[in-house]
Amino acid sequence: MYIGLISDTHGTFADDVKEFLAPVDVIWHAGDFGGGIRFARKIAEYKPLLGVHGNVDGMDIRSIYPRFQQFECEGLRVLMTHIGLMKGAYWGFSPRQLRRRLSTPIIPICSYMGIPTFPRWCVTRLTGCC
Repeated sequence: MYIGLISDTHGTFADDVKEFLAPVDVIWHAGDFGGGIRFARKIAEYKPLLGVHGNVDGMDIRSIYPRFQQFECEGLRVLMTHIGLMKGAYWGFSPRQLRRRLSTPIIPICSYMGIPTFPRWCVTRLTGCC
């Protein structure tokens, strides 16, 4: 599977971005769609879409795209959120919360991370998934 990973589109899905994403099978959006549900549907009409809401997204997006997506991709566990591991922040979550959320190994995906690295225990090697 060929995955296009995007985030922080803030209501813009330009032709050059579409051209860049043309070969992908699916788009994973790590939050801050912007532009409301019509905009998200525009992306989903282009390619199958899996996403999470970001801090700028309204209730229309939040009602469809959750704060966290956890799923498997070719046998590897994936956890996607908009803002990851930002201790003390409203939108972030602590390593302790992450540990409760999923057992290891996982592939963490986020748009913004206040701490420069994920804890060693939660990262696995990427071997053919993404």
